[in-house]
Amino acid sequence: MADESGLNPFVFPLQGGLVLDRSTFAMEPGMALELENFEPDTGGGYRRINGFEKWNTNVVPQTASATEPVLMSVYFSGNNKVIAARGTSIYEAASGSGSWTSIDSGRTNAIRYSFDRYNLAGSEVIVWADGANNATKYNGTTVTDLNATGAPANPKFVKHFKNALFFAGMSASPEEVVFTAPYTDNDFSAANGAGSIRVDSKITALFPFRDELYIFAEERIYKLIGNTIADFVMQPVTRDIGCLNGFTVQE
Repeated sequence: MADESGLNPFVFPLQGGLVLDRSTFAMEPGMALELENFEPDTGGGYRRINGFEKWNTNVVPQTASATEPVLMSVYFSGNNKVIAARGTSIYEAASGSGSWTSIDSGRTNAIRYSFDRYNLAGSEVIVWADGANNATKYNGTTVTDLNATGAPANPKFVKHFKNALFFAGMSASPEEVVFTAPYTDNDFSAANGAGSIRVDSKITALFPFRDELYIFAEERIYKLIGNTIADFVMQPVTRDIGCLNGFTVQE
């Protein structure tokens, strides 16, 4: 039997922080009704944000008007720059006061971007999708549209899972997940191991977690297990709960 003589457990209540499910009359000391300039702490609870610093002093350029929203902002360690999408173009800029440089243009009718980072050949690559154009990858030097034969035309979601890219949210097939051949990002040939899987509800998000790919739909949640098309298995998580906004999914 294990020796427990050296254990000295300390019991403490989990309380305080942001509480939104109680009235102000039922809240206890230390509980917050509203938090401004706070963020979740990696050690639990919340921590105060000590301040902000602009990555670049220049505003991301607009292609039509100043009211265009920024649809993506992500740090890319492959070249130590921030990538931002606005209007019909995608830009990058280093920290400081240098100008934003367009790396991709002509992206018409784009909506909010999804993106993921991966490394299949020894260097970091970022891939993004906007729900209206071909998905695109960028290695820090070259932008490449993923438009090979069989590629989805306008995916809304893209994730790297099991050394392949998975796409969903296509307007013509909203219940379909399309994936590339193993260890590739633009090979959609079934002969090489690419393929697709359908579910019975409109897909709203893809989320890899450990060795499983969770597929959120409007009325269902599924998970994909396995390593390649030879042993992929789609399993239901629930058929009674779904997700309407994929950008709200959190681990």
